[in-house]
Amino acid sequence: MPRGIHMEGTKIIVDDYAAAIFNPDSIVSFAHMWVACIESTLFLMAGICAWALLRNHKDGAFFLRAFKYVLVLMIAVTPLQVVIGDMSGLIIAKHQPEKLAAAELHWDTNPAGEGAAWHVLAWPNASGTGNAFELSVPDGLSLLLTRSTDGSVRGLNDFPADERPSTVEATLVFYAFRIMMAAGFAMLALAALGFLYWKLGRLALEKVAEHRLFWRLWVWGIPLGFLATEMGWMVREIGRQPWIMYHLMRVSDAVSSNLQPLIVGATIAAITALYLFLGALFIYFT
Repeated sequence: MPRGIHMEGTKIIVDDYAAAIFNPDSIVSFAHMWVACIESTLFLMAGICAWALLRNHKDGAFFLRAFKYVLVLMIAVTPLQVVIGDMSGLIIAKHQPEKLAAAELHWDTNPAGEGAAWHVLAWPNASGTGNAFELSVPDGLSLLLTRSTDGSVRGLNDFPADERPSTVEATLVFYAFRIMMAAGFAMLALAALGFLYWKLGRLALEKVAEHRLFWRLWVWGIPLGFLATEMGWMVREIGRQPWIMYHLMRVSDAVSSNLQPLIVGATIAAITALYLFLGALFIYFT
């Protein structure tokens, strides 16, 4: 949703830098991503502490103390992320309704007086104009986005096919969004469970052996933050298609003509190899 700029041919001219930087989505998007990074790091740290306690709880005073520090931050951060995520959804619904419709596989604008359903699961039909299968919560989407059971939510069929995500892209965004939500609420539930165990006096060295499943949950929870973050980026980048600059420039018009596929592939391969190597080092030294 560009602001403070105009196009002169193929050139972008900035008229107002403040408006361009602080567009309607920038503050909430930055906060959403920043908190996601913090949340991912916290769950990684908690998982490492839990793993260390499972291995040797008798000498785990440091890791138990560290886990409690991390848990305090989680109790604040995980519900905050849910609130920020809700704000982000409202902004997208207002300023990028095609992306929102794709993220919900919502095809037809609901008639006046009728609510739009929120699909828990769905699959588009062969023609790409509706869903062949839906498992839905009646009026749920209207309630989430308009705070009313019959609020209007624009559907994908309201937009030209070449100005919105394709059927494949919409399906990817739909499921990426749900995986992100599931991971986010799983992290919220883990944080709440950790707080409950603390209140019940179970976060003690002598009780680690009694509650091994609890600590294993935290080890298994290590990937959740990273999974949610990657799925969120899929929603953002695939959901914006076909625009690299919303309603100003298409992705197809922004491709560098002098960039060779071999160079792109080699760069991606090198980055992947580097991260695999760093991951192997992490596993080895821990």
